[in-house]
Amino acid sequence: FFSPGGKSAKKYPIPLPAPTQPRKLAKPGQAIAAVFKPANFTIFLLAGTATALAISGGEYKEILFKAQGINPALFGLIMSAGSLLGAVTGLFTHQLTHKLTTKLFYVLDIVLLAGAVLAIGYFNDPFISVGAAILFTGYGRIRQIVVQSKLLADTKEYKATLLSGLSFTTQVIQIGVVALFGWFVTHFGLASGHTWMGLTMAMLLLVLWLINFSPKNGSKAIRPSGSRVN
Repeated sequence: FFSPGGKSAKKYPIPLPAPTQPRKLAKPGQAIAAVFKPANFTIFLLAGTATALAISGGEYKEILFKAQGINPALFGLIMSAGSLLGAVTGLFTHQLTHKLTTKLFYVLDIVLLAGAVLAIGYFNDPFISVGAAILFTGYGRIRQIVVQSKLLADTKEYKATLLSGLSFTTQVIQIGVVALFGWFVTHFGLASGHTWMGLTMAMLLLVLWLINFSPKNGSKAIRPSGSRVN
């Protein structure tokens, strides 16, 4: 390569990045021990329980819709409306992620998730059921983004293990959530089953919220221990 003046471009060397050492990966046991500390366990329970409800809270909605006289041909339209709401709400994910504190976010999470399930059963009205189902579905489309963002906000360590830990906790808790929901519906009927499920999950999540965000604990954040490796 030559400059316009005919001189070699060696006069203008291209800066090259300094060689970097490959990052040392933590052993699986080290990463798990760093993430699953007693101090982090309750926030995993809160986030995992709420996520399990978000996944399983709509298990019986179509059956209830049919019992309330809603035409099955409208079921797809109702779910599409929920997805559309989620897409629109997704434009404001930044506000949910950065404007709301973790403490306030989980208050909103409990109200929307448990409140929607409770409203569907308590009012047992097709219009309220459809509205609550659309809200539940739309919010569910974006909440996991916010949950993961809150979980990772205060750490640069073991991010993959943190998300894996949340997934593991959610799947274990979901077994109980599905079984409990089925028991309520079997013993109390579709509408009352939703009512009892909403009340039970609201109380359980509230207890976990109080444990995590009591004045003693302050604003709970995941903080893994150990070396700074991913």
